[in-house]
Amino acid sequence: MKNTAVKRKEKARKRNPRGKGDQLRTDLIDAAIYLLANLGPDEPFSLRGVAKQANVSATSVYRHFDDRNQLVLSVLQHLFNEQINLRQVAEQKEAAAGGGAWEKLLAGSLSNVRFAMERSGHYKVLYEGSVVSRLDDPKSASFGRPILTHVTELIKEIIKGNPTKRVTDDPERLALLLWTGTHGVISLIINKPTFDWPDAVELVEQMATAIICPA
Repeated sequence: MKNTAVKRKEKARKRNPRGKGDQLRTDLIDAAIYLLANLGPDEPFSLRGVAKQANVSATSVYRHFDDRNQLVLSVLQHLFNEQINLRQVAEQKEAAAGGGAWEKLLAGSLSNVRFAMERSGHYKVLYEGSVVSRLDDPKSASFGRPILTHVTELIKEIIKGNPTKRVTDDPERLALLLWTGTHGVISLIINKPTFDWPDAVELVEQMATAIICPA
C-alpha cells in the first residue's frame, strides 16, 4: 500500500511572527509524523532529525518539546484526536439521517478504515510497534482508550433487548473483538499488498456485522 504522507519541500524557513509559536509546534509535529511514517525499523528517530525535516534549528524543537518521548506522545495524541474527530463526523451524519447506534458504530469504524487506506503510513505510526516501541512513557497506554470506551457504549445500546446469539454479550469484549479484528484487516492489507484482497471497507463491515449481530 502506497504511503500517502507527502514530504514537505526543503526550503529556508522564515521566522514565525511574534505569537505564532503554536504554528511552529504544529509544523514540528507534522515533520515528526512524516519521519515516523517513513523510517525503517532500525533507523534512528531524533529531535535533530525533526528539526532538519521542519527546516528549523535544533534549539527551536527544544523550546516546544523537552525530549523525544514528549514529541512522540504529541504525535500520537494528534493522530488519535484526528481519528476521534473523523468518527464523530461520520456518526453525526448517520444520526442526522435517522441512524441508530448500529449505524453510528459502523460509520465510525469505517471512517477509520478509510483513514488507514488513504494514509497507511500515519496509521502505522498509530498502531505498529516500530513507533510505540521507541516510546518509554506510561501515557502511551491511554491513547485510543476514548475510542474503545465510546464503542463499548454504542455496543451496549445495540445489544440491549436484542437476544441474538453472539460469541459473548460482554460489550467490552465485543468492542475489543471489533477493534482487533478491524486492525487485523487493515494491517494485513497494508503489509501484504501482493495478496488479492477484497475491499477493506467491505471486509470490515462484514466482520463487524458477524461480531455484533445487530439484528
